[in-house]
Amino acid sequence: MLFNVKPARELTGGSFYFNGEFNEMLVEVGSILSHGHSSAYNICKMDTPKMLTLYHNVYYFYLLQHIQEQVGAYLAKYQGSSLSQITNFLKTSDKISGEVLEEDVLSIIQILILEERVYSAPTASGDSIYIWAGSANVNFASKAFGAPCFKCDVAMSCHLGKENELCPSKCTYLNQWLG
Repeated sequence: MLFNVKPARELTGGSFYFNGEFNEMLVEVGSILSHGHSSAYNICKMDTPKMLTLYHNVYYFYLLQHIQEQVGAYLAKYQGSSLSQITNFLKTSDKISGEVLEEDVLSIIQILILEERVYSAPTASGDSIYIWAGSANVNFASKAFGAPCFKCDVAMSCHLGKENELCPSKCTYLNQWLG
């Protein structure tokens, strides 16, 4: 009766798990393909079920890589996008087929953060926005987005000029951060 019910992500472990166990072969294949190692000898020694698993994992790895490229292209064009904006872009993209879950997109973004290709910056509301760094130095973005203005609740009312009550020159937090 419950043939169409999918188990919860907490039970299956998500995309990086297979039959409830961490998919080590997926990680191994990703490492081999991303670092350009040739392991044809080891692949030829595999039996058929392992070969099919390897094929599945290679396909999955290239799919992840394709989604990473799509996320990178989107963030390069729309700097400072939220997770929901990126997910909606991928859902409406004709280059990605299948179900796109926000949790999977977050996993991909976290990989890009670890690779220092994307930077995460907090907003005043506590959410995160994501900035494409590409091959640039992420430490610069980390320092730049550490400015108190990005966490300020009244940043939208703050304007340059001495006549304004809220302006950068009168901001105690900005002066302290610069000082």
